[in-house]
Amino acid sequence: MPNYWFDHVHLNSPDPIGTAEFYEKMFGATRQGVRQLNDGRTLIDLTLNESSIKLSKPRIQPLVPSASPTGHEIEHFGLRTDNIEAAVAELKSNGV
Repeated sequence: MPNYWFDHVHLNSPDPIGTAEFYEKMFGATRQGVRQLNDGRTLIDLTLNESSIKLSKPRIQPLVPSASPTGHEIEHFGLRTDNIEAAVAELKSNGV
Protein backbone atom coordinates (compact mmCIF):
# COMPACT_ATOMS: atom_id res chain seq x y z
CA MET A 1 0.00 0.00 0.00
CA PRO A 2 1.37 3.43 -0.87
CA ASN A 3 1.88 6.03 1.83
CA TYR A 4 -0.10 9.28 1.69
CA TRP A 5 0.43 12.63 3.36
CA PHE A 6 -0.92 16.16 3.22
CA ASP A 7 0.62 18.38 0.55
CA HIS A 8 -1.35 21.66 0.39
CA VAL A 9 -4.67 23.44 0.75
CA HIS A 10 -6.00 25.51 -2.15
CA LEU A 11 -8.21 28.45 -1.14
CA ASN A 12 -10.46 30.46 -3.45
CA SER A 13 -10.75 34.19 -2.87
CA PRO A 14 -12.14 37.06 -4.94
CA ASP A 15 -8.92 38.91 -3.95
CA PRO A 16 -6.04 36.39 -3.81
CA ILE A 17 -3.36 39.08 -3.44
CA GLY A 18 -5.18 40.72 -0.53
CA THR A 19 -5.72 37.30 1.05
CA ALA A 20 -2.02 36.47 0.64
CA GLU A 21 -1.09 39.79 2.27
CA PHE A 22 -3.43 38.97 5.17
CA TYR A 23 -1.75 35.58 5.77
CA GLU A 24 1.67 37.22 5.51
CA LYS A 25 0.85 40.02 7.94
CA MET A 26 -1.26 38.10 10.46
CA PHE A 27 0.45 34.71 10.52
CA GLY A 28 3.93 35.27 9.10
CA ALA A 29 3.32 33.28 5.90
CA THR A 30 5.99 33.61 3.22
CA ARG A 31 5.19 34.12 -0.45
CA GLN A 32 6.96 31.47 -2.51
CA GLY A 33 5.76 32.52 -5.94
CA VAL A 34 3.05 33.87 -8.20
CA ARG A 35 2.16 32.30 -11.54
CA GLN A 36 -0.53 32.31 -14.19
CA LEU A 37 -2.73 29.24 -14.58
CA ASN A 38 -3.81 27.99 -18.02
CA ASP A 39 -7.25 29.54 -17.55
CA GLY A 40 -5.76 33.00 -16.87
CA ARG A 41 -6.19 33.05 -13.09
CA THR A 42 -3.26 33.99 -10.88
CA LEU A 43 -2.05 31.39 -8.37
CA ILE A 44 -0.16 32.54 -5.28
CA ASP A 45 1.94 30.01 -3.36
CA LEU A 46 2.49 30.64 0.36
CA THR A 47 4.30 28.68 3.02
CA LEU A 48 3.17 28.85 6.64
CA ASN A 49 5.80 27.04 8.68
CA GLU A 50 5.89 23.74 6.80
CA SER A 51 2.39 23.98 5.31
CA SER A 52 1.64 25.00 1.73
CA ILE A 53 -1.29 27.31 0.94
CA LYS A 54 -2.33 28.09 -2.63
CA LEU A 55 -4.62 31.05 -3.39
CA SER A 56 -6.54 31.94 -6.53
CA LYS A 57 -9.86 33.35 -7.68
CA PRO A 58 -12.60 30.75 -8.11
CA ARG A 59 -12.71 28.85 -11.39
CA ILE A 60 -15.09 30.19 -14.02
CA GLN A 61 -16.59 26.69 -14.19
CA PRO A 62 -16.33 25.29 -10.63
CA LEU A 63 -15.33 21.68 -10.10
CA VAL A 64 -18.37 21.29 -7.83
CA PRO A 65 -21.26 23.62 -7.00
CA SER A 66 -20.18 26.35 -4.61
CA ALA A 67 -21.73 26.63 -1.17
CA SER A 68 -20.18 30.06 -0.64
CA PRO A 69 -21.86 33.13 -2.15
CA THR A 70 -18.77 35.22 -1.26
CA GLY A 71 -16.25 33.20 -3.28
CA HIS A 72 -14.19 32.47 -0.14
CA GLU A 73 -13.86 28.72 0.15
CA ILE A 74 -11.55 25.73 0.14
CA GLU A 75 -11.24 24.55 -3.44
CA HIS A 76 -9.42 21.34 -2.54
CA PHE A 77 -6.66 19.90 -0.42
CA GLY A 78 -3.86 17.97 -2.04
CA LEU A 79 -2.38 14.67 -0.98
CA ARG A 80 1.04 13.32 -1.88
CA THR A 81 2.07 9.70 -2.27
CA ASP A 82 5.34 7.83 -2.46
CA ASN A 83 4.05 5.50 -5.20
CA ILE A 84 1.63 7.04 -7.70
CA GLU A 85 1.26 3.86 -9.77
CA ALA A 86 0.27 1.78 -6.74
CA ALA A 87 -2.00 4.58 -5.50
CA VAL A 88 -3.87 4.74 -8.83
CA ALA A 89 -4.23 0.95 -8.96
CA GLU A 90 -5.47 0.83 -5.36
CA LEU A 91 -7.98 3.64 -5.91
CA LYS A 92 -9.28 1.99 -9.08
CA SER A 93 -9.65 -1.34 -7.30
CA ASN A 94 -11.71 0.47 -4.63
CA GLY A 95 -14.07 1.88 -7.25
CA VAL A 96 -12.65 5.38 -7.61
